[in-house]
Amino acid sequence: MPIKILLLMTLFMLQFISVTNAEVPLKAMFVRDHQLWMKEGDQVIQLTKDKYVYSPQWSYDGRFIAYIDDDEQGVKSNLWIYDTKRKENYEPYPSIETYSFSWSPVANELAYISG
Repeated sequence: MPIKILLLMTLFMLQFISVTNAEVPLKAMFVRDHQLWMKEGDQVIQLTKDKYVYSPQWSYDGRFIAYIDDDEQGVKSNLWIYDTKRKENYEPYPSIETYSFSWSPVANELAYISG
């Protein structure tokens, strides 16, 4: 008898469980030939040209990709950001050279080491 009650309760509770399926295409970014690329679903898109990219990192919410644009000699390295919604690259701090940065784990904020 207790097994039947447990089974009936389980079946009753299963009616209220909703299953959701988020159909969000997977995104991946990578560096090939010192350029930044992104793969979304089956499509591969080149995000930079004529740069020397390294250390790309996703932002907290996945909207932005921050990366270092360096020259081949390692003399000048600037922080750049790619906005996946606007589909554009921009340099948030043009006068600051950096070699290390990190996204906040809870917001779209960057910390960087200058100079």
